[in-house]
Amino acid sequence: MADLYLCQFGLAKESTTLLNMVIGQMAKNNTKSGGHISTTNLSQAAYHQIIDDLYENWETVPRGSVTINTKRIKPEGSGDYLIPAEEWEEKIIELNSNGWNWVYKN
Repeated sequence: MADLYLCQFGLAKESTTLLNMVIGQMAKNNTKSGGHISTTNLSQAAYHQIIDDLYENWETVPRGSVTINTKRIKPEGSGDYLIPAEEWEEKIIELNSNGWNWVYKN
């Protein structure tokens, strides 16, 4: 399966060893067709790292038809859902303009 569904298995927590192994490795995966990382408690830094890794992946192996869902990410103890800072939102916008479908607005 080329898709990434961390939250489905309750693994989308910053302290989870598997997630720490996945973050940073996304940039090296050239078979990825989608990912679902919504409804999690990632930190802003971890969220931005995921965006950086996927953007690097696209720069390395440019392709479209990739779907990513990062809606409803809320750090523990926070009342608000995360939105990417401007620098990272620009990366998402560029990916979407190149055939990706990155859903990130809550």
